[in-house]
Amino acid sequence: MKDIVNEHYQIHRITEVEHFPEHGGRTETLEFRNAKHELEVVEHLPCFICGTMNKRESHHIFERAYWNALDLKRVAFFLFHHYDFHGHVKRDYKTSDELFKFFVDHYNGRETEFVDAQGNKIWTCDDTAADTIYNQLILDEICHRGEGTGAHGTSTPTFMARMAQRKGYEVSMSEKAYKDLINK
Repeated sequence: MKDIVNEHYQIHRITEVEHFPEHGGRTETLEFRNAKHELEVVEHLPCFICGTMNKRESHHIFERAYWNALDLKRVAFFLFHHYDFHGHVKRDYKTSDELFKFFVDHYNGRETEFVDAQGNKIWTCDDTAADTIYNQLILDEICHRGEGTGAHGTSTPTFMARMAQRKGYEVSMSEKAYKDLINK
């Protein structure tokens, strides 16, 4: 018989030093306003994680601040094959190459001086492409920016577990919530 590990809590601290390329200041673009309006008002989508309609926010799947450091072909590949959370990419495109062509044609796509492992030129485009509906995920305030609970406040394994956690079970919490729990 396998050993059983009893239910327990574990504090997991991650220190991360992010390296952002040069990028424009944060602005709310027309693309972002349109995507947010489509997802929240027209389609009336709930938080992708917990299903609430409260305090919904639009989260960039690929962060806009990183856009100038990303390979546009890989972005299109991952958005098409793995991160089409709301179904808009496959609704509008048959392949990741079509999505890539959309970004190139509409957002000043261009080859860079960089090459990938196979020697192919890396492509980029204007960072406003990051604001399109294809790169957005609707989350509520807690699942987006919450300490210990949100996409910006948890590790990838924890965030992925939160997407599939069963009702009534909290995969993660803030350190304050944990301290309150153990001090009851």
